[in-house]
Amino acid sequence: MKTIRFETQRFYDNAQVLEIAMPEDADRYDSWDLVAVRFDDEARAISGTVKVMALELNQFAIGPAVMREYDAGRYTLA
Repeated sequence: MKTIRFETQRFYDNAQVLEIAMPEDADRYDSWDLVAVRFDDEARAISGTVKVMALELNQFAIGPAVMREYDAGRYTLA
């Protein structure tokens, strides 16, 4: 797993930074496949899993994609 740190620009007691674990083999998926991605939010003490489209499995799109699902409540607790 490759870990990405995504700074959300939100502040709780501390700055909210998500640590996102991306699969190393992202290229084996078709673009529209849904892929489970794990995240850790230390600022809010929440760890969970969201599903994002495989085409979002890159360093530029993954942070906003995880936040979109997290904000919408579409995650499962880890």
